[in-house]
Amino acid sequence: MNNVVLNNDKSSVIKGVFFDEYFNNQLNSLDLRNDQNSRFNKLFLDLINNILNPNIAFTRKHYKDISHFILDNDVPSIALLNFLNFFKTQLFKTFLNEDNSVENILNTCSFFDKLEEGIASIHLEHYLNNLISRNKVRIASLEEVVDQEILFYFSNHIKWMNKIANNIKHKTFNYPELNPELCLFGRWFLVDGKKLISNNNKYKRINQIHKELHTIVRHIQKLMQADKVKEIVILNYMEKAELVSLEIGTELSILNNKELIFKSSKDNLTGLLNRNFLNNAFNNQFDASLTHGDKFILAIADLDNFKNINDTYGHIAGDVVLKSFAKIVYKHTRKIDTAIRYGGEEFVFIFPSTEKNEGLRILEKIRKSFSLKKSVFEKHRIKTSVSMGAIEVSPKNNLNNKIVDYYIDLADKKLYEAKKIGKNKIIF
Repeated sequence: MNNVVLNNDKSSVIKGVFFDEYFNNQLNSLDLRNDQNSRFNKLFLDLINNILNPNIAFTRKHYKDISHFILDNDVPSIALLNFLNFFKTQLFKTFLNEDNSVENILNTCSFFDKLEEGIASIHLEHYLNNLISRNKVRIASLEEVVDQEILFYFSNHIKWMNKIANNIKHKTFNYPELNPELCLFGRWFLVDGKKLISNNNKYKRINQIHKELHTIVRHIQKLMQADKVKEIVILNYMEKAELVSLEIGTELSILNNKELIFKSSKDNLTGLLNRNFLNNAFNNQFDASLTHGDKFILAIADLDNFKNINDTYGHIAGDVVLKSFAKIVYKHTRKIDTAIRYGGEEFVFIFPSTEKNEGLRILEKIRKSFSLKKSVFEKHRIKTSVSMGAIEVSPKNNLNNKIVDYYIDLADKKLYEAKKIGKNKIIF
């Protein structure tokens, strides 16, 4: 690299650009500690002298010194590069005002290009090493979770990110699956994930950010295959990829917690929700219906003659009948519906955004199917029926602590009527 030819007066002008116009105005953007300002001042003064009297070997040492100083002080690489870019612009203005040659300007451009490439290379290596270490800690933490559920897929995507990082670090091309529909998470998400995530907007959002992550990594792969790798661009893409990956992780963590809460609220025998979930389910539906101005159905079902089954065939036979009923409920209710084992042989149903005729249609399917069902226990084929009481809830006032019991009592009175007129009936 040729020297930038300047006399002593003009060299002083260049230094003045840094200290007077730039340093005092821009140093605060790096957010250095007060005791580090003088150290950075010295490093940059050396850099200016190097611009005026270039020495390539010294330049390499110098960008390493600047990079490690910045890394030690937790300054983002983009802040340093913006700092350099502004200073370079001011230098060019000074060159033009001082009638410097095109050669001086081109040499300075080349100098800054090499400087920025060196800084970007060091920062990229530092970032990749830290990313791999951070991800190993994240994976270890996730493996300590007893019930990983959906978090298994987050853990897998963290490992996927580490494979990307190692490929960049070692300049290899053994990339993991880059098609968002074929990676392990993508295959799960398109089938089981779709069944699990009932909120369509939430599903679309996760799908969007997952595709975005794969698009970013495909860009990285193309950049790594170029004749001249722009490491600062790779660094920016990888930082973006990590943020997107963590956003996926956040969404999956929320879903995982919901799934665990849901499972902890399930009845072990029937797989339906247990009574502990009733208040939350009812309150949430009441608030939603009050907000949207629609109605919902609350129903109570009670298996007929269930005590006789337990007395005649034993409690294990009774459990078989309960599980048979639960399977029929699963078959005829919708994804949006809530089915709860209220206690013993009693069940509660909540049908959102549903009016009387539609609610009656669903309950009738359950009643009819169960009346035809024969539960097999040992050599016995046990047949019974179910009675139900249902009400249409149309919220008009705000929720209060006693409102659940109030509506349950109304539905229970309807159930009593169904039992009184002969069982195997639905009273609405």
